[in-house]
Formats: sequence, structure tokens, C-alpha cells
Amino acid sequence: MGWSNGGGTVLNTVAAQQPVRPASLPKADFRAAIAFYPGCPDPADSARGRRWRTGIPLLILGGEADEWAPDAPCKALTAAAAARGEPVTHVGYPGAYHGFDAPNTPVHERTGLARAPGGRAHVGTDPAARADALARVPAFLRQHLGP
Repeated sequence: MGWSNGGGTVLNTVAAQQPVRPASLPKADFRAAIAFYPGCPDPADSARGRRWRTGIPLLILGGEADEWAPDAPCKALTAAAAARGEPVTHVGYPGAYHGFDAPNTPVHERTGLARAPGGRAHVGTDPAARADALARVPAFLRQHLGP
């Protein structure tokens, strides 16, 4: 599991064609993975997004109002993966910002961000998205890892 940049690391880690992966590793060396609001490569405008593949069950959770790590590229990446029959699931939370799963964090604006439009993005808890993620993540892990 990873959040934000860590979510992007999850995407890179489970990608089938990674130059850092030893050829001796089994094709599906992880049984499941979860990425919270990662920066997804968009297959519509990114060669990396068009090349990205996985055989590992992956759950991507994103805030649809996230300005820092926009959710639309994750939707597109998931749609492309699904069209190829890859086990990628995307859940987008309407109105949720970056950090929607943080406990008791009022929504506020962060500034000075290198990868957000104008260097600004909202972050903070979305109670409904948080509750759904707290239920969905263990269910996904039970499904793929067992009780």
C-alpha cells in the first residue's frame, strides 16, 4: 500500500515491465496492491501510461476533486487496464481532496507545491470517502490474501 508519492511507487512496483525488476522474479510476485491518490500516468497523453501493464490485483482510491494528484488519469489508466483484462479497480470519491482518508483533518489549502496547479491544492478529510476506504481496503485484502 502507498499514499500519494507512495501510491505512485505502488504503480511502478506492480508494473509488469520494470527495468528494476530482476527477470528471475515470478510474474505476480505480489498478491495484491493498493494505491491511495497516486499520480497516475494517463494513457491518452503518456507513453508510460500506454505501456503500463500489471497482472497483480490493484485497487486505486482517488479523490475526484484532488488538485495535487488528479484522479482523471487514474480513471483512464484503470479503463485501459480493464480493457486488457487486467485486475485493476478504481474508486473515485466525488468532492474528495488529497488526503481524504486522514483522520480529523479539516480541509485546507496547501501552498508551495511543485506538482499542483499554481502550487496550491486542497487537502483534508472527507468523512464519507474515509469511511468507504476503511471498509473497502480490508475487504479487498481479504478477497486477495484470505482471512
